[in-house]
Amino acid sequence: MKNLLKIFSSKSNFFIQPQLAGDLGRRTFLSEKRKDVDALLSIWGYELSQRQVYLQAFDYFVNHPKDFNGASMTEDLCDIPGLDLDAMLHDYLYVVYKASVSWKYQILSDKLFRSEMRRRGKSSWNRGYRFVMLLLKCPFWIAWCWAVKGRRITAMDKIKMDYIFFTLGLEERVWHKEFRGELTWAAIILAVIIGYIWRVSLLDFIQSLKWLVV
Repeated sequence: MKNLLKIFSSKSNFFIQPQLAGDLGRRTFLSEKRKDVDALLSIWGYELSQRQVYLQAFDYFVNHPKDFNGASMTEDLCDIPGLDLDAMLHDYLYVVYKASVSWKYQILSDKLFRSEMRRRGKSSWNRGYRFVMLLLKCPFWIAWCWAVKGRRITAMDKIKMDYIFFTLGLEERVWHKEFRGELTWAAIILAVIIGYIWRVSLLDFIQSLKWLVV
């Protein structure tokens, strides 16, 4: 069971920087990394308002370093050494604005996660894999965050997330053609999972009938 739970968890020390002595050293180091993030986003063609969304998320985790977990259920695809910007923004929406306890906003946050990966040229395999894993955990994660973590989403949280989605260009539209690669990988992964479960269940059933031929 512990090994299974590890699939749904992750850990990142990027904002903690345990190897640095004192909070001042940590903040000085992260201040330089913040400049790197801003410079990279600018190179990738992000407008100032769009970069500000990422920088606000960055600043939040500087002040609340233990709230950042990195990429759950998959490896971090780092944009700067040690930091996956997609995972950072995703955690920001889940933790600060409580997207994790709303079906609508959790799905929109997951779509933004995938859309931003695509914008920065990350492979359809990684986008598809992350998409299907987020899809599978959705009902369980909502229940966990509501009952155990005590998160509650407010009207103001929704307004702020709507602004972030609008700023980063996430549109509620028919998007299956745009994300054909991710959906292809999602279908393949789901087929493998379903096939494995069916195979194991069928094998157990056959083994349970051995007494008929003994």
